[in-house]
Amino acid sequence: MDVQLRVPPSRTVDEVHELAESELTTGSVHWKEPIPPVMESPRNPLARAFRVAIRETGGDVRLLRKTGTSDMNLFAAAWDCPMVTYGPGNSDLDHAPNEHLPLAELDRSVTVLSRACRDRL
Repeated sequence: MDVQLRVPPSRTVDEVHELAESELTTGSVHWKEPIPPVMESPRNPLARAFRVAIRETGGDVRLLRKTGTSDMNLFAAAWDCPMVTYGPGNSDLDHAPNEHLPLAELDRSVTVLSRACRDRL
C-alpha cells in the first residue's frame, strides 16, 4: 500500500516517522523522500501586493492556513524569495466531487494576479 502523509507545521518529518514506526505491529514501512511543510509569513512584500490587488478588485481578504502540499513545498527550499498561495473559488470544495468555480471568480483572479505582478512588484 502507498500512503502519503501530510506533516502539520507543529511536527517534523522525523517525528511522524517515529510515531508511525512506534504504532506498527506488523509489516514494514519504506519511507520515500520527504517533502517538508512550508509556512510563509503573511507580512512579506508579495503577500502585501496580493492583499492590495484583492481589495482593489472588490475582494475580501481572508488569510487561510493551507496544510496541503503544493509546488511551494518544493520550491521554497530552493528559491530565496517570498511566496504566497492564491486562487479563486471555495477551498472547501478543493478535490471534492462537487468542485466547481464560477467563471466570474476566475476572471477576477486573473485581474488580481495581473495587478499584483504588474503594479506592485
